[in-house]
Amino acid sequence: MQSNFSKGVIFALSAAALNATIGVLSKVLMSNGFTSSSVAVIKTIVGCILLSTVLLFLKRPTSAAKWSQAAICAFLGIFVLFHFETSAYRHYAAAGVVVVLMASASISSIILGRLFLKDPITANATVGAALAISGIAVIFGADLQQGFTLEGAALASVAGCGYGAFSVAMKKMGVSGGLHFTRQLLFFGSLYLLMPAAADGFVIGELSSMAIA
Repeated sequence: MQSNFSKGVIFALSAAALNATIGVLSKVLMSNGFTSSSVAVIKTIVGCILLSTVLLFLKRPTSAAKWSQAAICAFLGIFVLFHFETSAYRHYAAAGVVVVLMASASISSIILGRLFLKDPITANATVGAALAISGIAVIFGADLQQGFTLEGAALASVAGCGYGAFSVAMKKMGVSGGLHFTRQLLFFGSLYLLMPAAADGFVIGELSSMAIA
């Protein structure tokens, strides 16, 4: 049990760190003429291609396809998360977006878990939610003098709620995840994200090595 908890903490921290890194890279792309919708679909398609390549080399046996579950989970965990998160980067600093997103995801997963999974709201969960709210308050207070926008925070909150709903939906449908299922999520997510990208004209900016540096 302790081993599983430790792994969960490590995976969660790794996901948060990677999400923050992607946030910075997304802002770099948007500062060079990319629209938020094009950034969202590009990173999803790239992720799907990279994961497909990894699976090709790993030669793992293909698990049973779960297309309906993947379609639902991808809408919440890929489309809602990526679309609103990337849109938030246009209005708010990457650090602020990530903090608000993760806090909203934590709070929404606790509430939705109680409503749909009948999960008990434990003392640890209550303390965690309180700390998440405190974190949001600290970020808001620090950013009021540094370009804080309510629109950016609202978009990040919607993205976080989508991620929280995604985690509850995964558990509700009994989906265990895995690399093959993740690829299905990215596939459906790419299809969903193509729609807003196409509506915006799929604008691709210019990116140079100087911009990245």
